Amino acid sequence: MSNKIIIALGSAQKLLSSGDKWTDTTTRLLLPVVIKSALDGDTIQYGEFNKFLREKNKPTVLPIAFRNVAGKIGDICEILSAELKIDIPLLNAIIVNKDSGLPSHGVDGYLKRSQGKNKKQIENLHQKDRDSYALEEINSVFSFEEWRYIAKYLQIEISNKDEASRDRGQPLDLVDQKPCPHNPESDEHKKLKKWVSTHPEVISSFGFFEKGELEYILSSGDRVDIIFKNETSLLAVEVKARNASKAEMERGLFQCIKYRAVLRAMQLAKATPPNANSVLIIENNPSEKLKILAKRLSVKIISIRPIP
Repeated sequence: MSNKIIIALGSAQKLLSSGDKWTDTTTRLLLPVVIKSALDGDTIQYGEFNKFLREKNKPTVLPIAFRNVAGKIGDICEILSAELKIDIPLLNAIIVNKDSGLPSHGVDGYLKRSQGKNKKQIENLHQKDRDSYALEEINSVFSFEEWRYIAKYLQIEISNKDEASRDRGQPLDLVDQKPCPHNPESDEHKKLKKWVSTHPEVISSFGFFEKGELEYILSSGDRVDIIFKNETSLLAVEVKARNASKAEMERGLFQCIKYRAVLRAMQLAKATPPNANSVLIIENNPSEKLKILAKRLSVKIISIRPIP
């Protein structure tokens, strides 16, 4: 039965409740788990589904088999979008491969709708750009506020058990921040910023870039220390000189997150792949705490020798 016929029958619940094959029964079992992961802001790996099957005394399978479950969840999201007349992000995008942390290429067909691309455009995307769209869809799933309503609409009960949440490690005590003072820029900061802008080899792990542009203004009004551009992407650089305090170092990581998000939003506005990134460059070695925080926030730190 095609999606159009199911929509005509007016029931995403019908698709979810119909069928007695393994994919059908397993989708009904695991959809609450996926919605709970979305509410918790967690991706879920294909192989992790076996844990829930064991809890329900169901036989485990090879992880690749769960791609069929992910596909049916994607179908349900598409039908719900048409049925409820709201844009529902692709819930199956948060079902990811263990190694890449990204959904398999089975999600590409659904990305066509969510990203406004046709099949040929998706197929012609460079892998890096395809991954950028997939990451954007994952973020859309986490930002969507109506998953509890969707669960209620589909007559799904979501568990609130604490053990369902992911172990996120030990909490870190962040330095208390004060409003950023509008003090004159230090000579050390100016020197480091200028040096980095003329030495793009420092950020070569992000790709090939020419000389960077200082004090770049984002559409949000934020000012980035340095922006590097090439034909396919953008890289925001926040620098912290050797005299920066611990509070400034931590603030730099959160600034990188903000710059990355705004740049990707600007790319989406221009209908280009949202693959911009950001990096914190410092003139001394990061503390262990800063390294842990950077890893947890997915921000890279590049440490360089002090500039003479």
